[in-house]
Amino acid sequence: MPAGDSLPEHISNQPALLVILSGKIRYCDTSGQKELGTGATHPIEAHSPHGLIADTESVLLLIR
Repeated sequence: MPAGDSLPEHISNQPALLVILSGKIRYCDTSGQKELGTGATHPIEAHSPHGLIADTESVLLLIR
């Protein structure tokens, strides 16, 4: 994901795990923003609004 790109807020019907393979992002959900970098993981709850912004060029893996 190129630096500056974003994934607008959306809702997923199933839970997932976000893995940051490289780079740095800001993950946004109902509890606010979290900075996540290379090697970080973050659980995503089903039916919870969320989105993200790539602060640097990033490679992400979403596991459902």
